[in-house]
Amino acid sequence: MNFIPIFSDEEYIVSKGESVLVTSINKMLAVLINNPDLGGIEINPFKIGLCLETRSLLPIIFGEYENYQLEKKDWGLGIPKYSQADLLDEKSILDFAIQVVLEYSMKEETITPLFRTNELEACPNIIARVDGKSAFIFAEGDLYPRTPELSFEKRKALTERAKQFDYDCYYAPVSFMPGDLLRAEKGIALRGDRYYARFLGLEKVEDLSN
Repeated sequence: MNFIPIFSDEEYIVSKGESVLVTSINKMLAVLINNPDLGGIEINPFKIGLCLETRSLLPIIFGEYENYQLEKKDWGLGIPKYSQADLLDEKSILDFAIQVVLEYSMKEETITPLFRTNELEACPNIIARVDGKSAFIFAEGDLYPRTPELSFEKRKALTERAKQFDYDCYYAPVSFMPGDLLRAEKGIALRGDRYYARFLGLEKVEDLSN
């Protein structure tokens, strides 16, 4: 596994008779993501020799992924007794949406996922290859009858970051409805319940400057 050497001391490189190439972290990450044979970066290899793998760098920059598996539970019919802890929270809804997007898209063979995070503030929260090209995807989830809509702020953040990497970018809104009609009408989203997911596919997001 090869690592890209990077140096914090320009004078040290010049003293060895080598030329200095200055680049941005975004361009370096793009190289790492697009070349799976590269393991990551090695910081000051002749002094410290600290290696950071790509799989460690991505969570540092885009956010960690928290394993958020929800066990299925039979809540019966209608409105059962439940507590606040039994309701889906924002993070579980987002994680649910990301799972739907990846499972549906992979089934359709449109994307190859490379990385995902369910950090609430992360934008994008999926890095993938879509139709053979690297792309950022921003997935959002909401509960019936609401459907997620891409805000101006998130659109700006997504397109600006994609432009820095020269990636395509997509929006992936997912809406969930409880399988029980009464719970759906009351907007009660219980952990482990049965849900219908509405996802119509990836929506291409164009640069705002275009």
